[in-house]
Amino acid sequence: MTESSETETSAYTSTSSGGGYTEFGEGDLGRLQGILFGDHAQRTHERIDTLEQALLGAMADLQSDLSAQIGKLEKRVIAEEANRATAVTNVADRVTAEAKSHKAELQELQRGLDTGTDKLDKAISDAVTDQRLELEASRRDLTAQIETTEAQLTENSVARSQLAAALINVAEELQR
Repeated sequence: MTESSETETSAYTSTSSGGGYTEFGEGDLGRLQGILFGDHAQRTHERIDTLEQALLGAMADLQSDLSAQIGKLEKRVIAEEANRATAVTNVADRVTAEAKSHKAELQELQRGLDTGTDKLDKAISDAVTDQRLELEASRRDLTAQIETTEAQLTENSVARSQLAAALINVAEELQR
């Protein structure tokens, strides 16, 4: 073999640390393994790295989008609460103005208004609280789903050291 062909046949696979590369076995067996599996192992490693980066990027995008959507929903709930509170206040003000003109009816109306306002405020407060709890539960559920998917992807990832060992075993079997 020439020096250039030896360089071409020294196959590399990624180490489990993801950092550098290690050669296959020593001597003729290593060269044979390099010839048989070197380019394929390196391409497979590069594909796995590319897929892993794409999945991590997609998951980060999903989490970012989810947070943005939940933030928008929270802003809408807060704005709606403010609108409803303003509307209730405006109604209360109008009723109070009319009640002043009707002194006899004022006391009865005021009691009803106070009770209604309290009920409306409580209902609005309860609705907002429920909305926030539902949003938080949705956020937790979606985050748990993302984490579960991430864990499943991690569990299904190829152990590079096991792949290298399997390729070495195949090469040894081919040598026999």
